[in-house]
Amino acid sequence: MVDTLDKHRIYSLLPAGDPIFFESIDVFKTINSTNQYCLDLSSATSTHVCLANQQTHGRGQQGKQWHSPPDVNIYLSLLWTFDCSSENLTGLSIAIGSVIAKYLSSLGTAPQLGLKWPNDILCDQKKLAGILIETRTINPQQTRAVIGVGLNVNQEDSLKAIDQPACSLKTIFNHEFDRNIIAAQLINRLYMACETFSKNHLKPFIPIWQYFDLLLNKPIGFSDGKKHYKGICLGIDKHGHLLLKTGNEN
Repeated sequence: MVDTLDKHRIYSLLPAGDPIFFESIDVFKTINSTNQYCLDLSSATSTHVCLANQQTHGRGQQGKQWHSPPDVNIYLSLLWTFDCSSENLTGLSIAIGSVIAKYLSSLGTAPQLGLKWPNDILCDQKKLAGILIETRTINPQQTRAVIGVGLNVNQEDSLKAIDQPACSLKTIFNHEFDRNIIAAQLINRLYMACETFSKNHLKPFIPIWQYFDLLLNKPIGFSDGKKHYKGICLGIDKHGHLLLKTGNEN
């Protein structure tokens, strides 16, 4: 039986008295991109949630396509208006990743579930979820952020179509999940994370990140598009930037 995302059911599963109103949730059978949908909303909209059963042009980091087959995963975007400049949102992906990793760990025992800086959630070295945050400046004191989350839920055979080792909740726990329940729980946690980040920035999330950090004290290499870096990962700083010990340091 196809597990279809349903707006009414998702709303009914949100905590009683939740400040997210029914009108601020949109669920589509198919859409080009949930992130793009939220980016295209009127700037007067302060909070909105978009989910889709399928994306035709889902996107990930660095312009890569996010594999989005129908009726098996979560493709979710949350629009949130922050009362700060975009420069003050540098640690937002760290906060969101920490909250999602903590939530996924509550579903059961998953081998080596953790975070790969800056926006991937892995399990047993396979990609389980990814985060894409896109921002638009309203004025010097306000920024609209669209927080996109792609989570592999019930996907199985088609995981081979992804361009890197990948897993899903189903392959980890050996049973299917109700995507409406997962969606509602994610919405609730993302909403609370944005409220906390608005008041306290990254500080409350750093201990969670440190707990799930898969790169800590491990040799890593990465490129910023201009230069390649190698060294030992020392975690993140208070802004969410990666700390790297290179061979050039004493």
